[in-house]
Amino acid sequence: MIEKINSKNLNDLLKTIIIITLLITLFLVLLNKFGGHITDYMTKRTCEMAKEKYVAGDKPGYGVCVKKDTK
Repeated sequence: MIEKINSKNLNDLLKTIIIITLLITLFLVLLNKFGGHITDYMTKRTCEMAKEKYVAGDKPGYGVCVKKDTK
């Protein structure tokens, strides 16, 4: 009886660990794929708050803020 309970708990624990591992892996893959776009979005919003101009970079994630020319 005790062995069956321990075996069931172990199986449940392993299933939970596998699910958590898969979710973390999925999150990291998505972050790797879209991380640059997220960084650009945050940089663009920061530029607006600092009243600077956003300049897109060559690749996603490489955008920068530059001071606006005052004429």
